[in-house]
Amino acid sequence: MNRHELILLISVTAVLGPSAACKKASENPPPPSPPPAPALRGTSTITSGGGGTHTVNAVVPDVYSCTQKDLETRMNTNLVVPPGNKLVPEFVDIFKYGTEGEQLVEYAVGCAIATGVEYDAGGTTHPYPPAGVATGLLKTTQGWTQPSGLSTQQSAREDLHTCIASRLNPTGQKVDIWLEGTNVSGKESACDAPITLPDGGVIPPNGPCVPEALWLTDITSDRLTIHVWPSDEVLASCTQLPLDTVMKRRVCGSAPGACNLEPHKTLSTDCIPDPKDAHFMACKLPGATSERSAITTRLSCSAFCSLYPGCNLPTICTGGAIKPCPTPTFKTVPCIP
Repeated sequence: MNRHELILLISVTAVLGPSAACKKASENPPPPSPPPAPALRGTSTITSGGGGTHTVNAVVPDVYSCTQKDLETRMNTNLVVPPGNKLVPEFVDIFKYGTEGEQLVEYAVGCAIATGVEYDAGGTTHPYPPAGVATGLLKTTQGWTQPSGLSTQQSAREDLHTCIASRLNPTGQKVDIWLEGTNVSGKESACDAPITLPDGGVIPPNGPCVPEALWLTDITSDRLTIHVWPSDEVLASCTQLPLDTVMKRRVCGSAPGACNLEPHKTLSTDCIPDPKDAHFMACKLPGATSERSAITTRLSCSAFCSLYPGCNLPTICTGGAIKPCPTPTFKTVPCIP
């Protein structure tokens, strides 16, 4: 308050009383403070602030590439045999891939629904979820247990393919991964925070959090395409190889021509804080006029080399030192006619 404002306030108080003076003084309140920006971890342009859902990834990409069309068909029908929770027998074409096929079905069901199902494989009835595995990772896919499945919910099928694709691992190793996004259920933890297990146990943080990528799936009348925008950390760590090679190895395994992946280096121009929830991200697909809610993946440092063999560890994991990941050992599974 300057000298002239102070004189005016004293004059108003003297003539009209203290209440009028208070009213006069409050006529021009200070402008509100801007809302805090979403927090950043690492140096990535990926925002975060709402926490993520911890799960694991270990599905061999070859199996998903070989069965992608069959999975899309299954999503258009009821997941279970009504009125119970027994998985429909049509998944037999995926179960013929043995353990890897069973794991793909487990991951698909775990992404989609929170309730348990049972399925028969190898002459044994398996309850799902297995102990300690997160379920119901998505908010949008609960309708898979309805008579028509997700046949009228294209965006839900796209979310489900995105969830599955983000959980593929070319080495077949089981590592921790965190999913975040407006359409992701549960915001109970961040990947640089302790993990609380279903049995009450706690896994301490394993180094810094590594933002990995943003993911979207686009389904058209003749094609299913998985779009991925790798983070600054992934791009900086994998300069030895072309981006297409790095990301298609991560998602497509030994069948890079079959899984319809499109990697993009344009995260900073294609993606923004999601208008539906600015803690998360939304990206614009090529040719689109608006953004769609994306799924963000984050990794612990110990998981990075499993997904990106042949790259370097991110410098946020090494204190700035250059440390190459071990020589890649890929797990391959041939398609079964």
